[in-house]
Amino acid sequence: MTEVSTSSISSAEVQILNRFPEESFNEFIQLVFDFLLNPKDASKLLDDLHIFCENAGASAGAVKNLVKLLISYLREKLKKNVSSNSINDQLEKLGLSASKLEIILEKWKQYNNVLTRSMANQVFNINQLVDMDWKFGVTAATSDEGQVGHSFIQLKLVIDKGNKENENVCLELTLPQFYEFLHEMQKAKNSLELLG
Repeated sequence: MTEVSTSSISSAEVQILNRFPEESFNEFIQLVFDFLLNPKDASKLLDDLHIFCENAGASAGAVKNLVKLLISYLREKLKKNVSSNSINDQLEKLGLSASKLEIILEKWKQYNNVLTRSMANQVFNINQLVDMDWKFGVTAATSDEGQVGHSFIQLKLVIDKGNKENENVCLELTLPQFYEFLHEMQKAKNSLELLG
């Protein structure tokens, strides 16, 4: 049995989580999962955290650090498709109390499918092909005599990298490479249409 790394959360941080009263901890974990469900709504999270800290009498800085830590920890577990049993074992080894563990696992089970789907959609929304330009060319002169007269295609792909940033990727392909590329793009398109 291989042990999964728990490097993103320490036993000292788990002990801080153990100090939360039950009701406050439940509300705190709900805030974390609400953000995981709607990551674009960071301002709402900050407002909710401010209210939470006032009601719980907690330090805003410390609570923000714990939120960042848990968001990072849970995102890592989502990316690796870690089971609730594995999370249970990891946090139990670090000393999280049974009642707090139960709250986290209950939320994990409740939201896991939605979060996994959301994460997959985020992956598909990043690196989308926005535009493509191509130029066809024939080698007219080169130091390699055998290359004269060969056809090639120059592609300029504009890819959406997320956060409203585009990246230009330039490729030069031989005709057989281009047809192979085109074939793979068609297969990818068909696969995505099946999923959608």
